[in-house]
Amino acid sequence: MKRLLYAVVALVALYACSGTQFNEEKYLRDMRERMDQIQSASYVVEALAYMPGNPEPLYHEFLYQKEYKNVNDTTVGTSFLLFSDKEGNMLRSGYDGEARYSVWPEYKGIVRDDFTARDLPYRVVSNPFFRNVYHILDYVLTTHDNIEYSLIDSVDYYKFHLITHEEEQIEFLGGSAKHIYGASDYITDPTSEYEIWFSKQTNLPYRIKRTQEHDISDEICHDLVLNAENPTDFDINNYLPQGYVMRPYKVRQRSAVDANDLLNKPAPLWTTTDADGNEYSLKDIHAKVVLLEFSATNCGPCQAAVPFLKALREEYNENDLQMVSFESWGVKGNAIKFYIEKKGLNYPYLLGTDEMLKDYKTGGSAPWFFLLDQHHFVRKVFYGYGEGTTDKEIRDAIQGIIK
Repeated sequence: MKRLLYAVVALVALYACSGTQFNEEKYLRDMRERMDQIQSASYVVEALAYMPGNPEPLYHEFLYQKEYKNVNDTTVGTSFLLFSDKEGNMLRSGYDGEARYSVWPEYKGIVRDDFTARDLPYRVVSNPFFRNVYHILDYVLTTHDNIEYSLIDSVDYYKFHLITHEEEQIEFLGGSAKHIYGASDYITDPTSEYEIWFSKQTNLPYRIKRTQEHDISDEICHDLVLNAENPTDFDINNYLPQGYVMRPYKVRQRSAVDANDLLNKPAPLWTTTDADGNEYSLKDIHAKVVLLEFSATNCGPCQAAVPFLKALREEYNENDLQMVSFESWGVKGNAIKFYIEKKGLNYPYLLGTDEMLKDYKTGGSAPWFFLLDQHHFVRKVFYGYGEGTTDKEIRDAIQGIIK
């Protein structure tokens, strides 16, 4: 597709005295080169996620990250470590160019993914902060996609803004830009936006914001220490916790098998609340059919299922069908209320608990649908959502139970 380049540059004040004409493409090339020359970096990353339209973050946390240039890694180009605390004491995950490591303190285990268990066209690895900037700029400077960008001057920073106009969303996973095929199944607007703030004082990026129809992420870099370590000295084994059991990554199929193990058995009992603290319990629900959905506010397929669920609620009276959805990814409070209002939900959306996810054996993934009969026995289980197919399957199953 023809590439569209659009640059809005307001840099007159900076270059008025010298008479030099600012070249935005040269600036981006120079910054890309600067990112590629970083040998090591350690910093605190302030990570936030939002639902579009809601100013309150779904989560807000401070993490410690270290990244090291890895010339042998043709995927990301960098090895990295991510810690769950600002001090760098609790390793969450790491990548050494050969495998991704996920640390699970609650199980005293480490999962090593060498990317052979799944047949994927690229490694599913999130880029660390500075390498992510490199790949975003490299995409802008080399792509033939339909894009536009702007580079705007402010008092203390330059703000870069990229907008893509492709039929798929653009994500920066496993290094370079990836077209997320299949997103159109549940996304009505595939536009992706990326914003990067570059400090004039340090001549380095300090913030990256990604905006898509279903999700917004924002990362701010603090307390940067640059090139203080030699990347050739990096050995991920020096950071993996001692006494933990190392296991290879396996394609997660057990969740589906386990959830289907509930078929024709009493549904696990639960008691939970909505975002206002009102209590709900399975034993208080009385209908010929009960539909339980394990959902998530920032899950694309879950959002795609909402129109179907709302229509389903209108098709049956409460004696025949009652419906309840549970938030499975830990979102709480006003973010839940915003989601309910934004989507116009006409059925309860409650807070899921770790115990419920364990009892229903969903593995924390979403969406899951469980159809119960009037005695609260599980009669059908559905995983995922496809418009037209899942709709029909659930409707047919409801009619089968009611009859």
